[in-house]
Amino acid sequence: MKTQKMPRLTPGISPALILLASGLLGGCEWVDGSGSGSGSESTELTAVEIQFGDGETSTVAAVDENEALLITTAASEREEVSTTYRWSDQPITEGSAGDAQEMCSVETNFSAELAVETLTEACELEGCQVTFEQRDVLSNDDETLAVSVSMDSASDDAAQFIATMPRVRAPIALTYRLTASDNQGGLAIAAHTFCVNSVNEPPLALDDVFTMRESDVLQPSLTERHLLSNDSDDNDVRNQPLRVLTTPAQRPFAAAAFELFEDGTFRYE
Repeated sequence: MKTQKMPRLTPGISPALILLASGLLGGCEWVDGSGSGSGSESTELTAVEIQFGDGETSTVAAVDENEALLITTAASEREEVSTTYRWSDQPITEGSAGDAQEMCSVETNFSAELAVETLTEACELEGCQVTFEQRDVLSNDDETLAVSVSMDSASDDAAQFIATMPRVRAPIALTYRLTASDNQGGLAIAAHTFCVNSVNEPPLALDDVFTMRESDVLQPSLTERHLLSNDSDDNDVRNQPLRVLTTPAQRPFAAAAFELFEDGTFRYE
């Protein structure tokens, strides 16, 4: 992606001070090399229903980092049954272990070619996890959940969970186990695979302001404040170092000589 800062220069006048605003360092374009990004926010939740059957059943869904998934369990048809649900504390498989990544590779929103093997590798912050919050299965009128869930099988022992994804720097396939046990000794197990995709957010570019005396030469080094000093990018495996395009969008009219360098340094005289 490209971000352009338009120049705002003040010509040299007595007492011979020149204020260089975003036109000196900002009359330039810069890129992060990724060419992609998404800054959209959405409160709509993807809905998944887990059906328990003979043996261990499995479901899969793709979801972006830091987003949530609404998971509804299928209720028992037996009367007077009270069911307790528990998610595994840690993923039972990560990355290419088992068939999780293979299942995720067919999901449209999952970048399998960039996927890493473990949640530790994927996490932006140490110790990140998928979190599960159980909610009242009959509270579908919650305005924060822009989703309609079929409750044809709902009964007192059905359950809903909000599964919130961690912030990750790379895609990761994670499988968690959901165990259902009832008050009549029944036990059922289901596995759900989350295809967590990292989102490459657009870099953040801020204006730059430099002050110099007329007839002086301004050429900051990398150890000093320069064009990229106050710009930043998110933590994503797709990112490349920020760089300045060396051809300015508009040259400063008061400069005798002006040169830009990819690393954010420049020469103005």
